[in-house]
Amino acid sequence: MQGLCLALLAATTATPPQAGTFPDPSLLGGVGGVLFALHVCTWLLCSSFGRLTTTGANVVAHFVATLFGFGALAATGVYGWVIHPPAESLSRTRGIHFPGEVATNLMTAFQIYEVTLALLVPVLRGKHYEMLVHHIMTLSLAVLGGYYQYLSYYASFFFGLTELSSVRQMHAPPLRCHSLATTSAALRSRFCFWRYESCIGHLYLMTFGQAISRLNQ
Repeated sequence: MQGLCLALLAATTATPPQAGTFPDPSLLGGVGGVLFALHVCTWLLCSSFGRLTTTGANVVAHFVATLFGFGALAATGVYGWVIHPPAESLSRTRGIHFPGEVATNLMTAFQIYEVTLALLVPVLRGKHYEMLVHHIMTLSLAVLGGYYQYLSYYASFFFGLTELSSVRQMHAPPLRCHSLATTSAALRSRFCFWRYESCIGHLYLMTFGQAISRLNQ
């Protein structure tokens, strides 16, 4: 949460550049439309034939839509960070990296969907509204970062490649019981997978010391 706040503060103090592809109406509208369409279609199927409650149908529909969203973000991250990584000459803070721009647009559309669902379906907000706050903060970070073209260099990693762990975590059923044992197992699974994911990112980035020294290039 502190990292998100610092990133938001840094983005708001930056000067917007003249070029960029954010917001991209076709990408935002297309991805957002697919997410909501998947949700509505799955909800109708579950409500009509699955004998689920309205809440249960929404949870299953959310699972299907977010699986698509995480997959699209992860694919963008792999393309923009592993297959076609940012050029070494690109500014780490103000450089415009096209896959990073795509990832930012995708994340914005995804978080608009998430915030909307969290407002409409109480169970998706979290027990203490923590999920709603998380989605609002992430949406704000994506919008501000995209508008000010701030840290586009890293967007394909943090908005894209990191979602590989989210796809991995969704192997569990959408209506799983959120017991302490289940939550602990999910966290251990994500932590173990994150180590491999971080190694991929490290191989295609630089050492931590190099990143700090070149952050303001």
